[in-house]
Formats: sequence, structure tokens, C-alpha cells
Amino acid sequence: MQKSLTVGIAGGGISGLASAYYLAQKAAASKLPHLKILLFERSSRFGGWIRTDQLGPKYDAHIFELGARTLRLQSGNTSLSKHSAINTLQLLEQLKIFDDQFCPIEKSAPANKNKLIYYKQNLVNLNDLSLIFGGKPLRYPPFVYALYEYFSKQGRVKVQDESIRSFIYRRFGDILGEEIVEYLLDPLLKGIYAGDVSKLSAKSVLKKIFEFEQTHGSVINGIMKSRQDRKTEDPVNLLFNDLNLNDYSHILSKHAIYYLKDGMEKLTRTLVDHLQSLPNVELKPKQLLQRIDFSDDHVSICTRSNEKFVVDHLISALPAYELANLLDDTQHKILRSRLNQIAFVNMVVINLLYGKEDIYPKEAFGYLIPTREHSHLLGVLFDTCVRHTIDKQKHGSQLTVMMGGAWFDELRLGELTEDQIMNIVMKELKKQMNLDEKPAVYSVARLNKSIPNYNVGHQDVLDDIYALIRRDQLPLTLVGNSYRGQHNNKMYVSLIVSTIVLVFITGGLTTDCPSSPSKWCESKEVARACNVTEQCQTYVWKTRASGERVNLSIYYETLCPDCRQFISTQVWNAYQSILDIVNITFVPYGNTRELYRPETKLYQYYCQHGAEECYGNLIHACVINFYPQTEQHMPFIYCTETTDGEMESVATECAQKTTIDYDQITACTHSRLGNQLQHAYAVQTESLQPAHQYVPWVTLNGEHTEDMQKQAEKDLIGLVCKSYKGSDPPSQCVKNL
Repeated sequence: MQKSLTVGIAGGGISGLASAYYLAQKAAASKLPHLKILLFERSSRFGGWIRTDQLGPKYDAHIFELGARTLRLQSGNTSLSKHSAINTLQLLEQLKIFDDQFCPIEKSAPANKNKLIYYKQNLVNLNDLSLIFGGKPLRYPPFVYALYEYFSKQGRVKVQDESIRSFIYRRFGDILGEEIVEYLLDPLLKGIYAGDVSKLSAKSVLKKIFEFEQTHGSVINGIMKSRQDRKTEDPVNLLFNDLNLNDYSHILSKHAIYYLKDGMEKLTRTLVDHLQSLPNVELKPKQLLQRIDFSDDHVSICTRSNEKFVVDHLISALPAYELANLLDDTQHKILRSRLNQIAFVNMVVINLLYGKEDIYPKEAFGYLIPTREHSHLLGVLFDTCVRHTIDKQKHGSQLTVMMGGAWFDELRLGELTEDQIMNIVMKELKKQMNLDEKPAVYSVARLNKSIPNYNVGHQDVLDDIYALIRRDQLPLTLVGNSYRGQHNNKMYVSLIVSTIVLVFITGGLTTDCPSSPSKWCESKEVARACNVTEQCQTYVWKTRASGERVNLSIYYETLCPDCRQFISTQVWNAYQSILDIVNITFVPYGNTRELYRPETKLYQYYCQHGAEECYGNLIHACVINFYPQTEQHMPFIYCTETTDGEMESVATECAQKTTIDYDQITACTHSRLGNQLQHAYAVQTESLQPAHQYVPWVTLNGEHTEDMQKQAEKDLIGLVCKSYKGSDPPSQCVKNL
């Protein structure tokens, strides 16, 4: 009889609701039909910062949005962004609110096209900025900045992380960098993070741009190379194989953003109604959590009302600082500390409704304000322009004013009364928009610790958090924007289901497994505890002849261009032709740097081609571990080394093509085992004699010479055949002799 499982979800905002929705959906179609879901929310309402206030007939049914008011259909050039958007559209359809609520904004509409910046006491439209001829707020045309960054040799240094301000000044110099930072990135990132570019992390906030520069020496060079390497068929399609891109192509081609007719809270309320209708989902509002305790096989959730709930796995959709406060300070001291290192900023959001029909200086989405303009405001949204299709029949015009963020304490906004805040707002709107009218109705909302800021070192903090969870084998999954921004919940919950299936149905790894890989094959009991019986049987216990087969070892990195070329040609050809005379060993480590973190008792890795490569190395290590025969793992390695795209989507696609159980691999990459496998490869690589100087690095029967390396890169089959001393060589060797 299958074990009944319970998953608890802490936090009833959009991340918690979406996690419950997709978890219930996936569980119904997977190996967990009896999964029970408990969703805890501290307040009486679900939805978090998404809140829509209906003003009623007196104010012509206008609405005030406290949080997000639009969703993007395309947030980037990758197909992943398109699929994520389509996934949300499909959610609206599944909830049966698409036809009634979906209100798209055309790409050519002023609300999408016109993005304003308050520049030297004037509103400047960034849409007027010409690539060739330039325009405000830049001194030179944009192509000048691009050419400078592409050809400049200054500032090409490897850094672990740095602030966005530092990154741009390093790549563009003081003169050009000043304009990009102060009048473009500073206001634009205020609109997303309400954060300070002197503190925000380039590695976490400008992830792709930072990786391009660190990998290719130039942002522009990295962008060009990524376009050259992009293939027609994107492997991310496999992650969304139940979505049809063509079904929504007409929407994507014409529209960029959309809103919901009755406001964003319509989505969260409908999600709540749907979840309440499911027999295996239980919503628990007004549950103020007091403590979370992790035991060997369960999680105890205690509330302020002295209730106790026991679950098998916990999904935390709480802000990082809230989760930290619920953990035991003695048992999880370091984890609490790391969670509390994720910064949050306070916001003040002011919604205003005016009686006049046209209060806007220009039809646009709104405007943002650079710090150098010394304004109390972060930005102003033109709500009636955004909701033009619905609000054009209504009387009046709306604005939303944002204040605070990283400057909340400096401006002492927490000490101001509502009237004092409104006086500041009215003066600023008079100055910036020439708006002298008083609003018919307004609302002032204080949002404490509402937006996470990914400051310098954020990625290292995340690495520590996930390493601590792996080290202590906590049945805990983190979701929400505290960590990596807005994830696609459908993809994320697929991972959660996979992990739960492995841990609670197959049993996972036991705590009796020694920490040192060298001890895993000491006995069959230990090997069984470490889940490596097959590997020990193949490589340690099994007696086999050693004199004939050639031992070929390949030390490589998953994203190294030369490694990919070598594996996809020379190694692949050898595998297909002469596998019966050669033992091929892959060592995915290369030029990676390893750092032991005593506080986590785990190793942290820094790879030549960035975090994506480290993840690829880890995936390869886990695949080789669970599929030790060359015939098992070689097709997967070949597939990943010949397919471009995000590592997660590429690995998922290649696993399906090569019959690899990717659920098992995913669980390995999130476990202590994965970290130990990486360390074992680090030791093996660092023990090479002579020490490796580059990758790929080839050894034959444990030896390496420059002549051997050159011949391997030119004719690996010939090199192996020449080294083979056994009888009856394969036909391919006869051809090469």
C-alpha cells in the first residue's frame, strides 16, 4: 500500500497559492495520488501583496491596486520567458477567467511603448532614444557605448560579484558609465527592486549580462556569441510539452503586457476558490506560525494558538526573514543567519483618483525618477493609460505613486503621518507633472519589508542556504521572490514532486552513509546505505582482467568549447567504434576552484564558465554515479555537449532522449551526495601528475604527454588502437594501422 504523504506550504501569497495549485495538479497525474496539501496563511485573506480595492459606484467602479497591476507576455528574448508567459495564460484558462478577465495591451500602445524618465526637471521618453542618433538622457548615441565596451581592454578582470554601479563603471569607464548608471539603470531598477545600484548585485540582478562579460571578456561579445550559438529548436520546449506555442502566437506577436479586468486579486481569489474545491487541499487562514522543527522523517509546524501540524515536506513561500524567525536558533543558527542576510526594503504606495479626465503630460506607462533628481518619489504610474480599454468609459484619472525603497530610512518616511506624506506627494506632482489638482479620493499604504533586494554577495548567500539544507537533509523547499525572483511555478513544483517521490517512496539516502566516498565500498551494507551497490560491484568488487583494455580518462568542463568539440567528435567516434577495447572515464571538473565552507561542512565551487557550468558538472557527476556503464552515460554526455541552451532544460531533454531517470539526477544535485561526488572529482583532478594545464586533458593508462594530447585531439581512435596490446583488435583499429 502506498504511503500517504502530507506537504505543508507556509505562506498564502501568490507563490504559495501557485505552488499548491501545481502541486495538486502534478500529484494527481503522478505517483502521489494520495498527497495531502496544507496551506498556512497568517492573515484572514490569501494573496499577499496582491490586493485590489474596489472603489464602488460613487467613484465609477475604479480600482486601486496595492501591488502588481500588469503581467508581461515577453520579459526577454528567450523562449523560456515566452513559455512562462504562456503557462500563466493557460492558468487563466484552466481557472476559467481568461475570456472575461484577460485585457492585453498592444506593443504599439502608448502604455507599452512610452517609458518616461524625469531628467533634469523634464519628462524624457526613452522610446525617442535612437540607436544611431542618440537622444536624452545619453550624451552620445547608444552604438558609441556598445563599441567602447566591445573594444575596451580596460576593466577585463574576473570578479566573484560586484555592485551594478561598479560593474558598469568598470566596463564603460567613468564618463560613459556615469550616464548609463545614473540616468538609465538607476531609475529602471528603482521600478523593479526599489533598490540602490551601489548595493544591488550585478551577478544576481544582471545575471546574463554579467555572465557574458565574465565568460567572453565583453558584454557585447557575449551577446553576439550567444546569438550565433542559438539553435532553431530550443530544448526548453521539453519542459512545457503540454503547452502549444502556436495557440498563443497571435497574442505574443501583437501584445507585450496585460492586466485583469477586475484587478490582479481576481487571480488569487480564483485560485483560493479552486483550491477550496479540491478534497486533498486544506487552506488554513489566520494561522500565525510560531516554530518549525525538522525531525528525521517529518516536519512539525507549531502555531501561536498552540496547534501542531506534522507534514512530510515543507514548502516555504514566506519571506526569508520570516522563515528565519521560525527556525530553532541553536540547531539552525547559520541557516537563520544566512536567511536574514537577504535584504528587504519598505515601501509606501499612494493611489490617487482625480476628477479630471486628462491629467497626464503624455500617454505612457508612467515615469521613473533618477536618484540625482533628489526627489522623495521613486516613480509614478499612469494607471488610466495602462487600463485604457476598461477605464476609458469611466470618469476621472488615476495615478499610483511609489516612495521609499532603499531610501525609506534616509527620508524618514516611517516617521511621517499620512497627511505629511500626501503634502510631499502633491508638491512633487506639481513640480514634475504640473498637476495642481487635489485628488477626489486617495489611499496610502505602508508595505513593510515588501521587496527583496539582491545585494552584492546574494548568490553566495543562496549557495550557503541551499548547502545547509542539503547538509542537514532538511525536507524543505524554498519558493518566492526572496531567493531568485519570480520562478515559473509549474517547473518548480515539478522538481518538488520529483524530490518528494524519491525521498518518501524510494527512501533516498540514509544517514548511515559515510561522508568520505573512499569508504562507500567497504561493505555491501555501507554501499547499500550510500545507494552505490552497482558502482561498487562494477568498479571495486568485481574481478576483471586488466592487461588488455586501454584506460582513457577525460578531464573536462561541461561548457568549455574545446571540451564540447573534443567529446562530440573524437570521443564520440571512439565510443561508437572501439568501445570493446577501451575504458572511458569522464571527470567533470577541469579548472573549477573548490572552497570548503566549515560552517556548512560542504564544498562550494567556482567554475571557469560561471554557475551554469558548475551545475552542468554536478549533473554529469550524478549521471555517471547512477549510470556507471559507459554505454549508459555516454549518450547523455554527448547530448548535453552538443545541445545549446539553459543547462536545466538541456539536461531534461537529453535525459528523456537517453532513458535517464532525471528525477533521480535532480534529487542527487540537491543532496549531499552530489557535493561529495564533485569533491571526489576535485581530488582526482588535483592529484594529476603532471598537473593539468588546460581542458580537455587526456590521460592514457594514467599517463599524459603533450604528444599524446595532440594525437588524441587529432585522431583519438588511432591513439587508442596504437596503445592496445591485446589480441584480435577491432576492425576500426586494423584500418588505422
